[in-house]
Amino acid sequence: LGVPVWTLLPYAPDWRWMLKRSDTPWYGAMELFRQGSDGSWAPVIDRVARTLRERVAAHRGERQ
Repeated sequence: LGVPVWTLLPYAPDWRWMLKRSDTPWYGAMELFRQGSDGSWAPVIDRVARTLRERVAAHRGERQ
């Protein structure tokens, strides 16, 4: 469908998400946000929030 999707992954994801990538060959519009260490979600949420703020700001800039 080409709809942007963000997926938050644990430190040890299952095989389909591979390792050390922020994308996946199976879903071209999906961006992966990975834990840097086991059980640590706060940095992942911080990255998602920062990315969302940046994209919203960029979108607003395009409309002006």
